[in-house]
Amino acid sequence: MYSAIEEFLRTFNVNYPLVWALLVMAIVAVTSLTLYLFWELVLRLLSAGNASRRSRSKEQG
Repeated sequence: MYSAIEEFLRTFNVNYPLVWALLVMAIVAVTSLTLYLFWELVLRLLSAGNASRRSRSKEQG
């Protein structure tokens, strides 16, 4: 299975260099957007968790 994928990628790379470059750029862009959204969500959740802890400590203290 992996040899078939490898062979396809090699021939695609040689026969269509412009399409190959655009494909690589698209993969990089999608990966960067996915990572950005993931970390944005994680940091917002952490921030919301810290805010709720601070409000509880102010109510108790």
